[in-house]
Amino acid sequence: MELGALFSSSKSNLVGRSITPEYPFDHWLADAEEMLRAVEKAGFRYIAVTHTYENSWAHPIVLLSRLAGISGKLRLSTEILQLPLLNPMDAAYELSLLDNICGGRLDIGIGIGYHPKELQAIGITRADRVSRFEEGVQIMRQFWSGAPVHHHGKYFTVDGLQLAVPPVQKPSPPLLGSSHSDAAAKRAARMLDGILVSPQVTFADLKSLIDVYKEEWAEHHTGTPTDVGAWRAMIIGKDPGDAAAKGVAGGEVTFKRYGEGGMQEKSMHKIRLELKEDDAADWAILGNYENLLEGLRRCRDEFGITRLTCNFYNLPKDLAARREWLQGFGEQVIARL
Repeated sequence: MELGALFSSSKSNLVGRSITPEYPFDHWLADAEEMLRAVEKAGFRYIAVTHTYENSWAHPIVLLSRLAGISGKLRLSTEILQLPLLNPMDAAYELSLLDNICGGRLDIGIGIGYHPKELQAIGITRADRVSRFEEGVQIMRQFWSGAPVHHHGKYFTVDGLQLAVPPVQKPSPPLLGSSHSDAAAKRAARMLDGILVSPQVTFADLKSLIDVYKEEWAEHHTGTPTDVGAWRAMIIGKDPGDAAAKGVAGGEVTFKRYGEGGMQEKSMHKIRLELKEDDAADWAILGNYENLLEGLRRCRDEFGITRLTCNFYNLPKDLAARREWLQGFGEQVIARL
C-alpha cells in the first residue's frame, strides 16, 4: 500500500498554519517546500492537494505545478478536483500540461462537488452535478486521445478542437473517483480508473463502499482493480485513547464546511462531522507509531486498499518538530508497512 500526505487549506495541513496577513502565502509556500522534502525523505509515495474556493488559497493544479519541480519522485494527486465546477476542455489542457511538467507523475482525483455557494457561482444545481460530471469525463478523455474532439452534449459543445500537448501517461493520468455513496462507487468502477473513498466515513462503511466498487468493477472489467484508495484521519497521541482526547481538546478535527454545505445526503453513508471520544476509533486512525502502523495494515489487509491519503492532525506545532515526527513515522511505520 502506498501512502500519501495531504497538503490542504485547513489547519490540518502539513505546514500546520493557515494563510493570514501575518503569515502570507509566500511564507507558507517556503515552509511547504521544506515539508515536501521531509515527506519524500520519510518514504511517502505521493502528495495530495484539495480543491475548494471558499476560504481557500491554493488551487490544486496551480500549487502542484509550483511544487512539481522539487517533488523528486513523489506522485502528485488532486484530491478532490470538483469537475462540475470546471470547463472540461480547460481541465483537460491544464491537467495534461501538469502531467508533462511533473514527468508523468500525476493522479487525478475527481468528484461531483457539493457546496451550494460554489455550484451557484457556476450556474448549476445539485441536480446537474452527476450528468455534468459524466459529460466532463467524456470530453477530457476525448481530448487526451489526441484526436480532434467533436462533442455535442447537454452542457458543452466542441467542434474540432485538438489538444496540442498530450499527457505523458497513456492513455491519460489515472482518474480516481471520490465516493461517499454506493452510486459514486459504482460510477467510479464504470467510468474511471480507480476509487478514492472520501473522508469521515466509518471503517465499516469504508469496507462497504470498496466492496460495492469491486463488485461493479467485475461487471465491466477483467482482472482486479489496482487503484483502490481512501482518505483517513490520523490523530496523534501516546495511545488511541490519548489521541482521541487530544483531538477533541484541540478542536481541529471538525468538518464545519461539510455541515454548512449540506454535504450529507440521504444516498450517502453517514459522514462524521466532528470528533467524539466515544466513536473516534470507528473512523480515524489513532495513537502512537505502533497504533498507526496497525491501523494502516488493517486498511491494506482487511479492506484491500492500495493507496491511502493521510490527513494528519495535531502534529507538533514547530516545523522542525513536525519534520522529526514525520521522519520517525517513515522509519517506524512506512518502512514496516
